[in-house]
Amino acid sequence: MIKALFKKQILEIGTFLFRDKKTGQMRGKKSAVLAATGFFALIVLLGFSFAMMLLGMTALLETEWSWLYFTLAGLLAIVFGVFGSVFNTYAGLYHAKDNDFLLSMPIPPRKILLVRVAGVALMGAIYSSTILVPAVILLIVCGHPGALTVVIDLLLIPLVWLVVTAFSCLLGWVVALLSGFLKNRKWIVATLSILILLGYFRLVSGASDWILSLVQNPETVGLSLKNWAYPFYQLGRASVGDGTQFLLFVAEVAAFSALVWLFLTRTFSSITSKSGVASSGAKYKEKTARQASLLPALLRKEGKRFTGSATYMMNCGIGAVLLPLAGIILLTKSGDVSGILAQIGDYAFLLPIAVAAVGFFASSIFDVSAPSVSLEGKTIWLLQVMPVPAQKALRAKELFHILLAGLPTLFLTFCACGVLKLSPLQWLLCSLLTISFVILTAVFGLAANLKFPNLQWTSETTPVKQSLPVFFSLFGGWIYSILLGVGGFFLAQVIGADGTLALMLVPVLLPAFLLDRWIMSRGAEIFASL
Repeated sequence: MIKALFKKQILEIGTFLFRDKKTGQMRGKKSAVLAATGFFALIVLLGFSFAMMLLGMTALLETEWSWLYFTLAGLLAIVFGVFGSVFNTYAGLYHAKDNDFLLSMPIPPRKILLVRVAGVALMGAIYSSTILVPAVILLIVCGHPGALTVVIDLLLIPLVWLVVTAFSCLLGWVVALLSGFLKNRKWIVATLSILILLGYFRLVSGASDWILSLVQNPETVGLSLKNWAYPFYQLGRASVGDGTQFLLFVAEVAAFSALVWLFLTRTFSSITSKSGVASSGAKYKEKTARQASLLPALLRKEGKRFTGSATYMMNCGIGAVLLPLAGIILLTKSGDVSGILAQIGDYAFLLPIAVAAVGFFASSIFDVSAPSVSLEGKTIWLLQVMPVPAQKALRAKELFHILLAGLPTLFLTFCACGVLKLSPLQWLLCSLLTISFVILTAVFGLAANLKFPNLQWTSETTPVKQSLPVFFSLFGGWIYSILLGVGGFFLAQVIGADGTLALMLVPVLLPAFLLDRWIMSRGAEIFASL
């Protein structure tokens, strides 16, 4: 029984390797090998990027604080492994679609739980190994340890996997518990995804300064870890061959894992049952229906579709969080910007063009309209049979994109104009260019989706992340923004920044107007016939 459950769990985890999400059919051998190769290449690339970061820390191996190297590497691996696999933990452990079916069979819940936890452990091991494996390789190459130390270092990898699994299960339990009290659990996924993304960007952006400060002053960090996170101190000491600390660390990991397992066995059935009840239906609550005109009703529909999918929000609308945050950071760093401006000298007149180019590029982050037609899926007939003109439905998709992307990009543009102290005319022109490019990206993405619709998907990931409209929208927007920015820099040296900003409105608004006309005519016919 356990063997069959394990096989089923492995197939579920590796479904993206064996099954085509677009068609729902099993992949052929060549396609499966290609998918596995791509996944392996991604893991290797991620490991290489972490190796470059860890390479700067290898200077610690030549000091008395050599244990601090693996302590910090292990801490990073645990954090990355836990947050990288937490969504798989929640979905695979507590919110799996077949939990009710398996629990109704004569299978002990402990065996089901064991298999689920094994799946969590596998995902956590994959994520954490992108840091652990490069860390151990660099430790062996740069630290020149003895044979016993190498054995201990290799044994520390599965021990860290156990720690990652235990913390992942606990965090997954917290997410499952919170989801029972929230109507829309997708907001939990979206919020945690944003926090992970911001944390990753913060780690990457500050890695060089952080590593330099650590190498120059390891005493402060080392003493803090020893006083406040003693198990991590033991992990570091074990990595340099301290057998006593290694055995103590093994005992602590075993005890911690046993306690987590005991806790999971006591709560698994109750949490799973609550999840099943919550997902099976909702209590009826009488509400007064509000009458609305056609366009606001369609906009509300687009908004509910957007907020009802964590995948849609994270992949197409993450700029709504990142751009305001970038604007706030820009305001807080205004002093540093002033110092940079003092060094620019004669090229300061090009700053308005730079602001416009940043606005273009920021607008391109949003691709909300690009999968909006495909996401209607097999229910597109509901719009087609209702007395809703196709033009109105498409206009709502355009406007929702413009409303969602316009405010964050304008905010970033306002912050940049204020920090750089542009003139009122330049402020106005940069703002007009930004909102014009938002309109262009909205109509371009929608036009591309009308030309390349996909209504036969089995997972919303396909139209949101793996479709030609999204590819064209993102990369087309980036390329066009770069071309406009480079052209603007050259033109500004001839006619000045103000004239260039005014002229740049033409290559932005003209294609937007032509694409909108096409959408409202030929595009509406395509939409009605899908």
